[in-house]
Amino acid sequence: MTYSKIQIPKQFAIEWTFERLFIFCGVLASLIYVFMDILAGATYKGYSFIDQTYSELLATNAATRPLMMLVSVVFSLLLIIFAMGVWSFKNTNQYARHTSVLMIFYATTSFAIDVGFQMNMRGEVNTTRNYLHPLIMALMAIAILVTMFYGSNLLGNRFQYYTYITMAVITIFVIFTGMQVTTLDAGGDTPFMGVTERIYTYAIMLWIALLSIGLWKLQTNTELQKS
Repeated sequence: MTYSKIQIPKQFAIEWTFERLFIFCGVLASLIYVFMDILAGATYKGYSFIDQTYSELLATNAATRPLMMLVSVVFSLLLIIFAMGVWSFKNTNQYARHTSVLMIFYATTSFAIDVGFQMNMRGEVNTTRNYLHPLIMALMAIAILVTMFYGSNLLGNRFQYYTYITMAVITIFVIFTGMQVTTLDAGGDTPFMGVTERIYTYAIMLWIALLSIGLWKLQTNTELQKS
């Protein structure tokens, strides 16, 4: 009896280098962010995905804060590692370097706001930290938009057009969300604020994941052509 050898397609036999693992961390960061947002919100009694924001899961004295702090650490680290992968990408150029630096700034700002500039729970007395929270959130939005502008040049025309559309969506829904910040600080009702915030944050996570996948495929194709 004879046995035929199983042939493994080349695309699955590519060596998993540190650079490749770093690039894949973009997908992991996005998946963890979305999954833990859904999980924490589902386990937080009385929480409304429609009307309440992601920041309220990290608010001082919120039941979900300890868990979401861990998520914040993991998410930020994965995003920084991904940015390092973008910097060291074989076809690296000035756009890749700008994207990498700006993404690290976005990740560290995201971590800082979760650790030291979190909001108080809705209805509690406002503090200076409460007033700084939306300002730093706005800085984060600007940082990711500039990151996207440079990152749009890394994967060709279709990704560039997709990025511009995503930037427009983010800008619109950041404005919609920002219109209710004063009401949130006052402890009032904020209808659909959770929806508008998640539209733009999930759009960011999707863009990061697609950039990660796109760079991974580009590197794989380059290596296959050389083999």
